[in-house]
Amino acid sequence: MTATELFTSLISQGFTLIPLPGDKLEVRPGSRLTPELRQELKWRKAEVLALLAQQSSSWPCPHCGNPAEVEDVCPSLDRQRTLTLWQCEPCQTWGVTPDTLRQPPVWTPRTEQ
Repeated sequence: MTATELFTSLISQGFTLIPLPGDKLEVRPGSRLTPELRQELKWRKAEVLALLAQQSSSWPCPHCGNPAEVEDVCPSLDRQRTLTLWQCEPCQTWGVTPDTLRQPPVWTPRTEQ
């Protein structure tokens, strides 16, 4: 399992992943982690922390310049990618992008969705 697959699996199962100081990772609820998932997280912790850092960074909205915030991270319908859903509340602009892109996403105003 890749780090992206693990990340997507945990999010889709309702886990919350919280990066902590000292390169630590908190998983809530930890009591629901299976031994297999716990082991995968140990192996992939650095990669999962990198994905979380990437997800938490905001991009400026191309319409108003305000930061766009992550609304959700979910698997694509074909389950081949992880999608990140973004929103700029001040100008009501939304966007979606695969989590591997390191550039602003394609934006779609709410009125065109």
